[in-house]
Amino acid sequence: MLEKRKGVNQMTIKAILPILFILILGTVSAFLTFGNTNVEADCFNPAIADFKIKNVENSTQTYTIEAIEETAGWINLNGQWVKDNKMIFSMAPGETKDLYGFIKPLCNTEPGNYIVSLKISENNKVSLKNISVNVLDSRKLILALGTDKQATQCEKAEFPISVKNNSKGNELVEIIVEGLPENWTSYTKEFLLEKGQTVENILFVLAPCDAAVRDYDFAVTARIKGTNFYDENSAKFTILDAQNVAIEDKAFTVCNELQENGTIIVKNLGLKKDLFHFKVEGLNKTSVKTADLELNPDEEIAVNILFDKISEVGKDKIKFIVQSITFDKEYSKILDVNKENCYDAAVVVPPFKKVSIKAGKERVDKIKIKNTGTKDNTLTLEAKGPNWATSIPKNVELGSKEIGEFFVYYNPAMDMLDSDYNVKITVRGEDFYQTFNVNVIVSAANTFVQEPVKIESSLQEISKDNKISATILLTNDSNTNVFVKSISAEDLNILFEPTTIIIPKNSSKGVKVTIYLTEMQDIIKVPLKIETDKGLIEKEIEIDTTNKNMLSVGLFTLFDSENLFTFPLIAAIIVVLLVIFIFYRKASKVEREDS
Repeated sequence: MLEKRKGVNQMTIKAILPILFILILGTVSAFLTFGNTNVEADCFNPAIADFKIKNVENSTQTYTIEAIEETAGWINLNGQWVKDNKMIFSMAPGETKDLYGFIKPLCNTEPGNYIVSLKISENNKVSLKNISVNVLDSRKLILALGTDKQATQCEKAEFPISVKNNSKGNELVEIIVEGLPENWTSYTKEFLLEKGQTVENILFVLAPCDAAVRDYDFAVTARIKGTNFYDENSAKFTILDAQNVAIEDKAFTVCNELQENGTIIVKNLGLKKDLFHFKVEGLNKTSVKTADLELNPDEEIAVNILFDKISEVGKDKIKFIVQSITFDKEYSKILDVNKENCYDAAVVVPPFKKVSIKAGKERVDKIKIKNTGTKDNTLTLEAKGPNWATSIPKNVELGSKEIGEFFVYYNPAMDMLDSDYNVKITVRGEDFYQTFNVNVIVSAANTFVQEPVKIESSLQEISKDNKISATILLTNDSNTNVFVKSISAEDLNILFEPTTIIIPKNSSKGVKVTIYLTEMQDIIKVPLKIETDKGLIEKEIEIDTTNKNMLSVGLFTLFDSENLFTFPLIAAIIVVLLVIFIFYRKASKVEREDS
């Protein structure tokens, strides 16, 4: 930053420096300078210093002029900035040259007197030409700040701020607040002010609830950004002594079917120790379990509230009260209480009350249970009765509104006689219990079927590459469905499609079998292995390939493509026979007419 030249002493020093500089060089200049070298200027209104230089030598001389010192960048001489670019010219004996110095101070220069120095050299002879510059006050802000304010803890105060731009151009202004914690204040920190414009701003000051009670002196500065041009004002913010407490703002969610505890934080915001009493109003069977206690300043306590079992559900409110025994004050807050049915369930698909099943058969009943509570619940289903009545899974974790499935399996042994049984099904969960009684009627099995299905096979097609396609017909003559889990053969060159099917009662299903042979055989044996829900069938079937020239389609029989020439032959024979027959009938008719 440039140093201002003010007062007689500074000017005297500057007047002496050129003489000292010349004495050190040990030379005397051989030229004269004269003219106007005292000017007033600012960055918006430059000034012109005009002077002359005359060659007093008897010969032509070459002159070099350059600006030196801190103000070197202020001057343009005859259209040339001479800080880093020296001016060089020659003059004949007695010749005079007019010089015009365009003086423009930097815009961040504070008002005051400054010297712009020109170093003039001539054949190793050096002299200085000083130009006195009075830098005017061209950049100025005017700041007004509101009067002193008071506020209790947790309250907000507002200080009006007014900033006017008295500069000769637009300015970017920044506001700086000193003396208050930064997290207490809120204001516009930077803005653009046009020439002559005034902007009204608000400084918001919010003291925390635990702020110390005292006076806060602070200052507000409006500064032209990047410069030392500013205006400043100050004010006082007083935080009043307020004995207060902070009560946590919260909502309680409680389960209506349970006795539950809740807590609420209470803090002593005063500057002194206080003895507090706590109570609650507005909801039956709700009480405070925390005894009276003393709190130091800024100390807090979690007050315990007991919510007893509540029959109804829905929204309610309580009034939580804190009484200051020491200072005879009372503080309160209305708090929401949401009473929920947290743990409940509903059996949406119950078990059958009466079940009939044949001995040796299996029955599966599905039970669906919905968690109708608002919290997660682990439900358990248990079937008690004969050992052939079981349930899975035992436990199901259900979220709120989620539906779970249980399965009860009945699988009486084949040799059981007609009888009745009782199966007790119990569903348990958090605060949930329900039972069902199922009457299971078992009827003795009439017959024992070795194989659940009958198996027949028929040839469908034989291709040229010895690939045989056949159909295996599986017939279920029983009164229940048969589930075929898999069909396979030990030979990897035998494929089945499909391999898993359900055969309804008293019906049949076909399975396509494809056999790849290395050489043709008249009889092909296929070792079947069929796994069903009624048991395992292992049986070997035979496929007769001697009728390989025929492909059966409905009521017709088509010849294989290898013997297609026989078809026109047979057709021709049929035509000849028809012609003979017609000719014979006509001959017989003529003969009868003649007779």
